Amino acid sequence: RLVARLASQRGYSFISATASHLLSPYVGESEKKVASLFHSARLAQPSIIFIDEIGKGSSKGVRVNIITELLQAMDGGSVGAMSQQGSSTMNNYHKNIQDDFLVCSATNHPEKLDSALIRPGRFDHLIYVPPPNEEERFEILKLKSSLIKISEKLLKEIAARSERWSGSELENLINKALMKLIFSNRIAADAEEIHMPEELLLEEF
Repeated sequence: RLVARLASQRGYSFISATASHLLSPYVGESEKKVASLFHSARLAQPSIIFIDEIGKGSSKGVRVNIITELLQAMDGGSVGAMSQQGSSTMNNYHKNIQDDFLVCSATNHPEKLDSALIRPGRFDHLIYVPPPNEEERFEILKLKSSLIKISEKLLKEIAARSERWSGSELENLINKALMKLIFSNRIAADAEEIHMPEELLLEEF
């Protein structure tokens, strides 16, 4: 969301993908997806590419081809995609044209990144975004449970017990408890308010 907001503020097109989406079990498909991603960015430039979960797409267990394709694309070179049927090139790059797009990514596992990706000229600006502190976790929980009756005391207890949890994990906690409540038939059909039992939230700890 931060990168999407940055793109909006700068008037850039925003193009996003997850590493898990780029990966494919079929020969040549991952490389083709990487090529297509950068091809779209060049057509829409100025633009920002955001690749989430980048660690999944660049770890040592991933085929060398997709890393090579990603590195070549980030260096501004010609990118192509090989398939079982032959060569399918998706290339909108010419050496006399300056590309105007920025590549950003996010990962929870920086130790899994291929060293070639984080050398100068590629992902050369690394920004650590820490998990929310206890006060921030409390505010996130209040926001995500705004339509549910949960005591402030309980939210503060959860915030205190969820050290190093991310905002999405806290949101998932609320959603899972709500789904359990719904499937347990403990919500009256004509209920105007949803009251969350304490045990449904605390059983995750």
